Amino acid sequence: MYIEALIADLEKKLSFLLSGKFWIWKIIFVSVFLFVVVDFSGNPSKLIYYRDFYDNEFVKGELDSTHAIIREQSIDYFAFFRSGKDASIPSYKHEAKLKFRLFLPTLVRIFGQKHFAAWLYGLAIALGFLYLYLITKVVIKILGEKENRLLIFFFIAGFANLYAGAGSFILDISPYGDFFAFLFLLLSVYFKNPLLIFGFCQLAFWVDERALVNAIFVIIWWTFSILPDKDLKFKISTQALATAISGIFYLGVRWYLTTSYKLYDTIYIGEFISTFYENIKMLSLRVWFGFDGMWLLILLGLVILYREKHYFLLTALAGSLIGTIAFAFIAYDVNRGMSYSYLAILLSLMICKKYLSEKELKYLLLICFIVSVLTPTLNKFRVVGGWQFM
Repeated sequence: MYIEALIADLEKKLSFLLSGKFWIWKIIFVSVFLFVVVDFSGNPSKLIYYRDFYDNEFVKGELDSTHAIIREQSIDYFAFFRSGKDASIPSYKHEAKLKFRLFLPTLVRIFGQKHFAAWLYGLAIALGFLYLYLITKVVIKILGEKENRLLIFFFIAGFANLYAGAGSFILDISPYGDFFAFLFLLLSVYFKNPLLIFGFCQLAFWVDERALVNAIFVIIWWTFSILPDKDLKFKISTQALATAISGIFYLGVRWYLTTSYKLYDTIYIGEFISTFYENIKMLSLRVWFGFDGMWLLILLGLVILYREKHYFLLTALAGSLIGTIAFAFIAYDVNRGMSYSYLAILLSLMICKKYLSEKELKYLLLICFIVSVLTPTLNKFRVVGGWQFM
């Protein structure tokens, strides 16, 4: 009873957020503000990256290695990656992985190189708020609106404090471009038109190949019915087929470019094994920080599927999570890699909504919110010697 009274009191105090014409935007701005305060107060050393970014862009007029390759690729897509040309770049280096990440170079090619590091970051910030708005609209579709605005706030505030949330457009000044892939994956489940889904998946894949691996969650989304009843039926949909065809098309184009331009290989099994070995030294820490408090939502969703005997969906969702997490561990940046699986969070919310009472779901999302807000992201997290988690 006491906890219920506290939640009721919290809801009254948050009434200014949860009412009015622009209540969604108020929730989003407060959630992003919470992320910035918690994340940077938890590790102020992250500000070093912003100081260096400002100095390079506006004082020294220099580019870091990633920005420099994006600029070169905007002129000649494969300048650094032709056979025998600058093949001295080790395969484990981030620069060596950029040859098929052509979305950002294409933007620079279209809109120009002048201060492109600054305007790319500004574009991500601007679209980031749209991204959270679309996430909120999906959550509203799952939870309902008027009677569940407090639950919506708990979810969005908790989600925004993940790297897959506000972290992807606030912290990514490198730029890796993860935010754009997250946005395109979201649009692949937001719209129902198979042609749009095909196109958005293509855009996501050309941002980063991690999106290809995690497109499995788009297929799961469109393969199981998401009606408000408890009938999670398997169905072959045109949307799921469009996602699969988009992945096959991307792989075909990659193969064609590799053979036609004689691009040297940067994939080595030995490197994957050594990277995996290094990452599992902090297995629990890295896995936890992928989803923070939202793990509670995911794990309960899996338990519900088991108890309700939805074994096909359980196998698909759990198997995909295990597979994509394993891929993240061999792709070096575990936190970034796991964040590409963020659609599993929305799928789990959908499952919990179908089987939990409103009170149970309210307590669950409150706990997820508190844990996520109190846990800073590992991205740009510096420790002694300048070494950083990812």
